[in-house]
Amino acid sequence: MWHFFTSKKRNPDLSFIGVELHNHILPGIDDGVEEATTTIRFIERFQQLGFKKIIATPHIFAGVYPNTPETIHAAYQSTFINSTMASSIELAYAAEYMVDIEFETMLQQDHSLLTFGQKQILIEMSYAAPSPNIEQVVFALQLAGYQPVLAHPERYNFYHQQPKSYQRMLDMGCQFQLNILSLTNYYGPQVKKQAHWLLKNKMYQWVGSDCHHERHLKSLEDFASSKECYELLESYPFFNSSLLPNSL
Repeated sequence: MWHFFTSKKRNPDLSFIGVELHNHILPGIDDGVEEATTTIRFIERFQQLGFKKIIATPHIFAGVYPNTPETIHAAYQSTFINSTMASSIELAYAAEYMVDIEFETMLQQDHSLLTFGQKQILIEMSYAAPSPNIEQVVFALQLAGYQPVLAHPERYNFYHQQPKSYQRMLDMGCQFQLNILSLTNYYGPQVKKQAHWLLKNKMYQWVGSDCHHERHLKSLEDFASSKECYELLESYPFFNSSLLPNSL
């Protein structure tokens, strides 16, 4: 398809991904978007990029972003449902859970966790050090009927020199979600190198933007205008499109 283009730029079109499943665009409840008007503008721009469905995933992190299904539902209800966009793009929500002792306790006490798809649950770790209970949590989630999905594994620097740690997680049944901007220098050259390695070795199952703010979204739009974006992603067998109704 690229022989029709005379430059390295093209009109951005991520419709082949189908579903944007990791972002922080619900307003005022974590470190993402602050105002509902910004949320609506971001939804419009995701639509222009070709996404047919958006799943918002606010942080749930005890002591930092102590969200609950109720607070997230309220933000979704007041922003998405009352938006004129709701009729032109499918909007939903889940959450991104920090794996720590509090989360393990939450899992033991309450199995009503926010998920997408077939009970996929998005989890993350601190960038400073691996969660000491990450394997126990992955096992416990599966035992409770969930499919754990580790967000942006390429961004955990402590794994960069331990490729066997990635394989260990996959062997345990965990799935991986790529941040699209990790394929650029947005998070630095080491993260970019790791993302390319994981992609080359077919270790990802999901892809998302992890969009928090204007700079993220503008960088996504810029990358989606590049030839490199499509060469890397367009033929990769991500699972995102399985979340669309017509894929069932």
